[in-house]
Order: sequence, then C-alpha cells, then structure tokens
Amino acid sequence: MTEHRPTRERRDEIIDAMIEAMAEHGYAKATIATIAEAADLTPGLLHYHFPSKTAILRGALHKLAAQQEELFQHITDAHDDALDALDAILVAMLAPGAQAQPGRVSAWVAILAEAIRQPDVAAELEEALMNFREHLSKLVAQAESRDALDLTDTSADALAAGLLALFQGYVTIGVTARAVVPRGSALTVARRMLADFRT
Repeated sequence: MTEHRPTRERRDEIIDAMIEAMAEHGYAKATIATIAEAADLTPGLLHYHFPSKTAILRGALHKLAAQQEELFQHITDAHDDALDALDAILVAMLAPGAQAQPGRVSAWVAILAEAIRQPDVAAELEEALMNFREHLSKLVAQAESRDALDLTDTSADALAAGLLALFQGYVTIGVTARAVVPRGSALTVARRMLADFRT
C-alpha cells in the first residue's frame, strides 16, 4: 500500500517520474503504467492527480523551465556586470559537462519534439522560451546601456533570441547526435558570437 503524502508532493513525484520515463523511453513509450510504477503509485492514483499523460508532460515542462529560470536568476544575481553574467550563462549552458543532469536534458528535448504534435504544449513551451529570452534580453540591454555592446544592426531581443537558439540547438544535438559537435566548441562559438557585438 502506498504511503499517504500531500497532494503537492505526490504531483511532484509524478512529474519527476515522467521526466525519468521520458529520458529513458521518450514521450511515446513513457506509458501511464511506467510513470505510475516509477512514482510508486497505481495508475488510478496517478489519474487522481493528473487527468492525462499530456497534463503530466505540461507539469514536467513547467518544472524544467522553472529550474532553468532559477539557474539564470542565480547566475545574474551573482554578477554585477551584465556581460559577466551573460558569459557565466554561456558557461552554464554550453561548457563541456555543463549539463550535469543528462536525464533532464533528454526530457527537455522530448518536450521540444512533443510540442510539434500538441498545440497546448507548444503554447506553454513558447511561453517558457519567451521568459528565457526576456531574461537574456535584459542582460543584453544592460550591457548596451553601459556601452559594452553595440546593437546598431540588431536589437537586444534579437541577440537574446540568437543566444537562446544556440542553447536549444546545442542541447538538442547533444542529446540526438552528440558526435556532430566537437567537444568544447559550443562555448567557443557562443563566445565568439557575443564578442562580435562587443564595443
């Protein structure tokens, strides 16, 4: 018999089980049964907390996105200079070994793939990515206001979107075709891209 736990704790365990199942099997093969087993629940109890597998997927998206936002905020709070904060974010996202939780990275890529098929997931993914872009854009704008970056031919939002696209692209390739990207090159390329805008 499963131990009684508060609803929020149970929901979090189910989301973690979904992340684990997606990392191991992909979304399509992450069945309600495998998620329930990983969460130490019956399928019926799982459905008590979430009405559908898609609802659990959306919970996983929110959890992973919130963790990413917390990382960006932690890095930003630790640096007085916007360019230093941007560089530290590049390191956190792209340095060799930076993705310390490969299962969570794999689950994020599974969410990206599922967003193509499910409009509700796509809308929530877009919102999460917009939040990431906004965070980066604020740092870029701060650096520009201190004459550290020259955005004559672009905008803070465009440069932030470019950095975000770099992160998402490298993360996706790292999970699906790791050998394509030479080890250590992602951070070098991202830094070179940002350096092109330095004054």
